[in-house]
Amino acid sequence: MNTFVGDYQTLTGNYSWNKLTSAVTDPIVPAFNTPEHKFNLGWNIRNYPWKNDDSKLIGAGVNYKWVQGFVFEDRRNSPDLYRLMAFVMPRFR
Repeated sequence: MNTFVGDYQTLTGNYSWNKLTSAVTDPIVPAFNTPEHKFNLGWNIRNYPWKNDDSKLIGAGVNYKWVQGFVFEDRRNSPDLYRLMAFVMPRFR
């Protein structure tokens, strides 16, 4: 969502809800690695005349992001991967 405030300012916001809603047997799904809730808010200013001089324009922005904590699952640390590495690259045993 973007909302313009006056001639120079913009307020922004975004919310995401991410949840797997079905039981899936795909082995990659346990590594979904996405928090259920997250949002961000922002305030931006653009083309603002510096000291009332239209030849000197400035811009700036401030953004805040919040992410719900979640367990990060890394499929690269699975036992199957280590067995494959030991078979393909024996020196890594």
